[in-house]
Amino acid sequence: MSETGAVTTKQLLETMEKVGDQPIGLGNAADLVGKSRTFNFTFEYMDFIFAVKATAENRKTHMRFHANLGYVPFTSQGAKNRSNVIGIVSLAGTMLGGKVRISPEQRIMLAEDFWFDQPLTPNLLMTKTVQLLIDAKPYLALLAESVNKPVSQNLFKNAGT
Repeated sequence: MSETGAVTTKQLLETMEKVGDQPIGLGNAADLVGKSRTFNFTFEYMDFIFAVKATAENRKTHMRFHANLGYVPFTSQGAKNRSNVIGIVSLAGTMLGGKVRISPEQRIMLAEDFWFDQPLTPNLLMTKTVQLLIDAKPYLALLAESVNKPVSQNLFKNAGT
């Protein structure tokens, strides 16, 4: 374990000891990680990969979301799937304010920048992340049926055989 990880763990244990069986609360999470002014994390949702970067600037917060939503299928892989994906991306781009697009390499990307007149807290970070996922979920569900997703549950099923 790194020295930073050990310090963070120690702070967490001390905080837990102070509060007993009461919840720590998301408002204290920044204290536990050393009051960082930048949070970076990635996660997987519906087999798509998301990355989030949040930065505190004065009493404002800047958040950037990026997601790799797979590639547009080639016509040879299925003309119908290709047509469906292009239609879904177009609709998602319109409904989500142009946040979803297809790169020149045919990669489907979701990108969003937010500025908030609120200080960066873990509560704000999680709330805004969940709001974006709720807005995007119908389009993600449709895309999931027609693209090769970046993360597939089948990748490791046969790895041990």
